[in-house]
Amino acid sequence: MGSEKAALKALIGKLRLRLKQADRIAAAARASEKGGQQELAVRQLEDIEEVLRDAGHLVAAALVLRYPETGDGD
Repeated sequence: MGSEKAALKALIGKLRLRLKQADRIAAAARASEKGGQQELAVRQLEDIEEVLRDAGHLVAAALVLRYPETGDGD
């Protein structure tokens, strides 16, 4: 149980980092757009998509750790 809790805490830490990364990229994309660099802003938004996809995988892994299947159909 202790190792599961430690793994869950590690996943949550990684998730927080990914969300902070997405926030920084979003700020850069807004600045790029305001500066008239729409192509750069689009690439940055694509980067956010990748970061959020990774965050989604972290959430899925955390859910599996938190709610493991019991094997009896529940």
